[in-house]
Amino acid sequence: TITALSYKSTRMGDLGAEALARVLAAPTCAVLICDLRDNAISAKGARALARAVASNKQLTTLDLGYAIIAFHLYE
Repeated sequence: TITALSYKSTRMGDLGAEALARVLAAPTCAVLICDLRDNAISAKGARALARAVASNKQLTTLDLGYAIIAFHLYE
C-alpha cells in the first residue's frame, strides 16, 4: 500500500493535478501524505484537488508550498 506520494518540482500542471485528484478521491486510496511543492497548478487543478481532499478521510498532509496557483476572476 502506498501511503506517501511526492511530485515535488515535477512541473505538474492542471492535467496532472486533476488525474491525481481522481486517485486521491478513490474510496480505496490509502495515501496519507502528498507533496506537490514547486509545481504550476492553476485554479482549475487546485479546485480538483480541493474536491478530492474533501472526500478523502485518510489524507493528513497535502503540501502545495511554492506552488504557482493562479486564480483568475473570470475562471
